[in-house]
Amino acid sequence: MESIFSLAAVTGNAPKIDEKYVHKAERENVVISDIRRVDDSGNNVFECRLVFDHNLPFFFEHYIDHVPGLLLIEAARQMKTAVSHIYYGIGFDHSFILCSNGAVFKDFVELDSPVTLRLVMDESGISMDGRGRKIFYCKVFAIQDNVIKAELESRWRCVHKRIMNKMRSRKMSVV
Repeated sequence: MESIFSLAAVTGNAPKIDEKYVHKAERENVVISDIRRVDDSGNNVFECRLVFDHNLPFFFEHYIDHVPGLLLIEAARQMKTAVSHIYYGIGFDHSFILCSNGAVFKDFVELDSPVTLRLVMDESGISMDGRGRKIFYCKVFAIQDNVIKAELESRWRCVHKRIMNKMRSRKMSVV
């Protein structure tokens, strides 16, 4: 499918983040740019750009004139995963378990204007449970033209793969 929109118009030429941080095997499936902390004060707010190809078959198998909601959900998932690795020290020897996910779409996200994703980590919600699992909660805001177009919230656990394997072999609950 030929796109009428240029990738540069939507992304502002932001480079994609390394696929290892978002648990993707194929670079074409990475949909966010490198992430930066909003300021150097050690706060819990991070930003990146939505970066995608309009020819990705999963999201653009048919003509669509806006950014699909599922693409925003995947971008939020990628961002929280990368932030967990880069800023909160979660190793690649951990499994990520999605506990809850919610989305509120306030307006259409257009294809012809850059989209900033802003993740706000609720650091009061970061904790360890009794089984060695780190628990996170955040909200990701999709911002276009200085307007919040979507709010995506998520809670997830990070479990060392060794513990995860034990839990699965004993058929224990992971959440």
